[in-house]
Amino acid sequence: MTRKGRNILIGIILVTGISIAGIYFWPEGDHSGPPSQKQDKVFVEAQAIQTQTGWGYNIIADHKIYIHQDFIPAIQGYKTFRTREDALKAANLVIIKISSGKLPSLTKKEIDSLKITY
Repeated sequence: MTRKGRNILIGIILVTGISIAGIYFWPEGDHSGPPSQKQDKVFVEAQAIQTQTGWGYNIIADHKIYIHQDFIPAIQGYKTFRTREDALKAANLVIIKISSGKLPSLTKKEIDSLKITY
């Protein structure tokens, strides 16, 4: 085999190997375009839930429970929300955080800023 033929064969092997690796490691999902062009949207809603000792909330995403919170987060001990409205205020803040790409956790300062009593 000539030097030129060997270089062509090595090039073909490299391209084939890179293509196979690219297909193998390509993430699953829709790759029809960049995220800004996709129309994937998930419906997210807050749902107040009554517990034995007060109120909590569910965050529903795509008709499934994404977060089930039956006590006030970031508050020491197991304390439930006193009112349905308080539970929904906290749940709506969680939805805002999720929508802006932040973690869905709440701090004591955020709970206090919502004027939630516990």
